[in-house]
Amino acid sequence: MVAIIVDDGFNFEEVSSFEKELNKEGVMTKIVAPGLEEVTSDKKKTLEATKTLPTSDSVLFDGVYFPGGEMSVKSLLENPKAINFLEEAFRHNKPIALSSEAKMIFEKSRLPMMIKNMNDQSSDIFNENGFIYCSEKASEKDFHQSFLKALSLHRHWEREGEKLPG
Repeated sequence: MVAIIVDDGFNFEEVSSFEKELNKEGVMTKIVAPGLEEVTSDKKKTLEATKTLPTSDSVLFDGVYFPGGEMSVKSLLENPKAINFLEEAFRHNKPIALSSEAKMIFEKSRLPMMIKNMNDQSSDIFNENGFIYCSEKASEKDFHQSFLKALSLHRHWEREGEKLPG
């Protein structure tokens, strides 16, 4: 099961294509938001949050996805639970996917001390030990496939996530 971390203003196209691709491969997803209410996308479409950031932990999921959406990302940047969710998934060596806009969440976390070469990427998709970031130019299909491959490995022990300070 994959947690999709969103708040109001999330990028509907990114979330729906990501969910569709994962569901097609038999992977379940859960919308995780600050509260148990509907979250409204950038296209004014809604999704029901079935888990909340205050009451869920990344250890309950096989992987984590942070989609874009300017309003959603800005809100999550101010939510310590969202930053903690990302760091905990990293610490437990779980697959993590971030869209281009969600890079700001990565930058606010303590992960840049662990992944130093993300800004030096020479391709549209950065993939280091199950930590996947796609630039705006990246192919959706390639991004989804990279995450599915990382998910199939379950944990990425070579990441040494336990070295992230607690």
